[in-house]
Amino acid sequence: MHKTEQHGFLMVNAALSVLLFASTVLFWRTSLDVDTISRFYSETEGWMGPNHPVLSFFYYPMNALLFAVPILIGLPLFLLSFSHSAFYKRIRRYRRHALLFVCAPLFGVGIVNSLVLKGFFARPRPALFFTEDVYYRPLEIAFSYWGDVDASFPSGHVSMGFVWVMFFFAFRQAKTPMALFVKWGVGVVFPLVVGSVMTVSRMSYGDHYLSDGIWAGAFTYAVVIGFVHLLGVPEANRNIERSAPLPKGRPTLRDFVYLVLAVLLPALFLTLLIVSFNGLTTV
Repeated sequence: MHKTEQHGFLMVNAALSVLLFASTVLFWRTSLDVDTISRFYSETEGWMGPNHPVLSFFYYPMNALLFAVPILIGLPLFLLSFSHSAFYKRIRRYRRHALLFVCAPLFGVGIVNSLVLKGFFARPRPALFFTEDVYYRPLEIAFSYWGDVDASFPSGHVSMGFVWVMFFFAFRQAKTPMALFVKWGVGVVFPLVVGSVMTVSRMSYGDHYLSDGIWAGAFTYAVVIGFVHLLGVPEANRNIERSAPLPKGRPTLRDFVYLVLAVLLPALFLTLLIVSFNGLTTV
């Protein structure tokens, strides 16, 4: 990473940190969390989300798609990168990127955000505020509920949207129009838009506060950056940039068999995972 680019990256992260701190102070000092979610609740009709076509779509199946698609891209690529076939030789360069697409959603969203952080903060869901007047502020540990992973903070659904920022880091050295589209479109615009809509969707179901969505984005962003450096993605990008282009090989029947198996096995795994956890709707 060039010094100018690194400086710009640090400045963006500093600005995001200031905004996150300021919003958290606002949530602690005002009733913003309760005021915003109250707009989605009616004593006569209940929560708005289940009856809204877009918000209910984001509740399910959009959440499962956001979680599964990167893994369905990354896991087959990772498996094929170990093939000795000349046709798949170029994929070996992207092994670390493939691992990023698997680890960030599976461990970052699935374990860190949806299990570890939820169980640690154990913030009760907003529905409890409307029935029992129980409210905890963001980052406040609810010791009375400590260890309960069916919690509000942070939002697992929202994390599934923001985790797509990993495409920005995977395509950091992008130069072609298509790669630049993936870097900025899929890696920046898409997670911002989808993460924001998903936050509204979760609020409309009475399952999350606005601060749950904001902090879900912050935690997910931090986890993605952690995996980017842990897996050595920047180093892999530099090696790809310096390396000569590889000649294109012709696929054989065995290559097609490898491809089918590399796609079917992860698809079966994800189907069992999503079905086992009720469509990932409880996060």
